[in-house]
Amino acid sequence: MTNLPPLFDRREWLIASSLGACGAVLGRPSPADAAALLDQAGQPDWKAVASRFLVEDGLAYFNAGTYGPSVRSVNEIEAREREAMSRDWMSYFVSHHLGAAMPAVVRRVAGFVGASEDGVALLSGTTEAMNVVAGGLDLGEGDEILTTTHEHQAGIYPWLLAAKRRRCTVRQLPVPAPLARPGELLDVFEKAITPRTRVMSFCHIHYTDGSILPVRELCDLARRRNILSVVDGAQAVGMLDVSIADLGCDVYATSLHKWLSAPYGTGLLWVRRDVQERIWPSVVEGFDGWDTVDRYGDKPAGTGRDFVGAWPPAMQKYAWGVLYFAPLIWALIGAIDVHEQIGKPRVEARARDLAKRLRAGLQGIPGIEVLTPADPAMSAGIVSFRSSAFAPRALSSELRRDHRIVIRSVSHPHIGFDACRVCTHIWNTEEQVDLLLGVLKDKLART
Repeated sequence: MTNLPPLFDRREWLIASSLGACGAVLGRPSPADAAALLDQAGQPDWKAVASRFLVEDGLAYFNAGTYGPSVRSVNEIEAREREAMSRDWMSYFVSHHLGAAMPAVVRRVAGFVGASEDGVALLSGTTEAMNVVAGGLDLGEGDEILTTTHEHQAGIYPWLLAAKRRRCTVRQLPVPAPLARPGELLDVFEKAITPRTRVMSFCHIHYTDGSILPVRELCDLARRRNILSVVDGAQAVGMLDVSIADLGCDVYATSLHKWLSAPYGTGLLWVRRDVQERIWPSVVEGFDGWDTVDRYGDKPAGTGRDFVGAWPPAMQKYAWGVLYFAPLIWALIGAIDVHEQIGKPRVEARARDLAKRLRAGLQGIPGIEVLTPADPAMSAGIVSFRSSAFAPRALSSELRRDHRIVIRSVSHPHIGFDACRVCTHIWNTEEQVDLLLGVLKDKLART
């Protein structure tokens, strides 16, 4: 095991709290709990890991790309946090939002995703984050946003709304599935750039076919051409060993309730510090982060809301809503703890190993076409496939109803993409992968 960033112990938390006491339940991970996830050789015991997740017995759940089930301890943290809020709201507010408490949480999250804490804003998910960016940019008539035909609806409609309001243009660039080589998408974007291009918005991993995009190269291209790079990382954090700093992007948006298995309704927006002045906030209750004067035209010495005085800049500007889902934020730390106990590289390797097993099995079934790139540099824990013998939506319903196997169908009919998507993650087992393959093989043998 690598050295893990510690959570706060009780004494540290009491010191950090402005009142000297709080209802938070964060504590250093138990060595016994961490050891229970490892075998005698110090490697993850994947069956022990899978048993921690609250997935119904007998259910093979392969849909981390939509929602990741939590471990029991994360749910317990959320419940205890909500109880502490209910018992004494004022003390909870002061202890969780004043002083060092919230900045310490932001620092922990920033460290996990490899980002500077001054750019982190904790939001409800990728949808909110993408809307903050698209709605907050001062785009003008004739300006151009380049994106792809494989974006999730939450990654494209915020730009379409901005374009309708500001009379700019969104160009959805066709992308083949599967991509043949890492540089193929880079070529597509480079050829599409015009003097009017202001934004390049693209996924870290396509939710459709699981393609890992050459994010660093795309961001470098955008920077050379003075274009804002916006990365939709909804499918990456918690699957890959992500370091936002290594990507070179201007903006990164992600959901934490998918592959990370944080509580539903948690996400992250990261905005480079020198880009924050270009993106207006969507919801305000004060002048923090976007103006220097208050409602009366005075220039106060401090912040407009006293409880955000110690918060990092992006939190002050974009994360006002965190007040309403604070229990989820503290439970989020519990989800990070699980991944760090195992080790981010090991989590990624497990998702890849199960996907590799699935892919090999699918390729051995006549009539199935795998749409996910074969190159390990271009795919990880998502495998998409199709067959002329079944409709993907109907198959996914049948698998859930008759075999207790959960996958997802993804359909973009305008570009001819209609497929089944399987997400393999740390709560899955080899036996579940083999079960899915067996059901598919039997079904196709009968057609």
